[in-house]
Amino acid sequence: MPCSDLPSAPLLSFSEGQERFRSMTSSYFRGAHGCLLLFNVTNEETFNSIINWFNDLHVYAPPENICCIIVGVSTNAARSRVVTAERAFRLAESLGLTYCETQVKDEQMVLWILTRVVNSVIVSRARRQSLAITIMPNLQQHLQDKEKKRWKCCSS
Repeated sequence: MPCSDLPSAPLLSFSEGQERFRSMTSSYFRGAHGCLLLFNVTNEETFNSIINWFNDLHVYAPPENICCIIVGVSTNAARSRVVTAERAFRLAESLGLTYCETQVKDEQMVLWILTRVVNSVIVSRARRQSLAITIMPNLQQHLQDKEKKRWKCCSS
């Protein structure tokens, strides 16, 4: 997967939306930096589960620390669509997320979605790191000044 100069490869974990994995969600989500919430556009139940997975995700991975995309997946073009793109877009918007669609066999789109999440994680982490670099020197200077003032009253 072509992603900016990564120091390490992304680790992908899949629960396949199966309820039997719900007890393991804490280990899947804890420390996650990116997430794809997928549902089958021909299955209403998978769409309705998105909110539960989203809520579980934010119990273990704070929203400000994670890049997340909702993905509608079409597994079989012959089956009739149950969840409209409009409904999915509205849900994504209400959760503050991006929405896109793909077919399982569309390797280009799947790769684009994965690349987008990984690059969003990289940009987000770089932004936080540069913010820390900006704040830390000022904080260190503030602490040094405070320490000097504290001892100033005792000198004379």
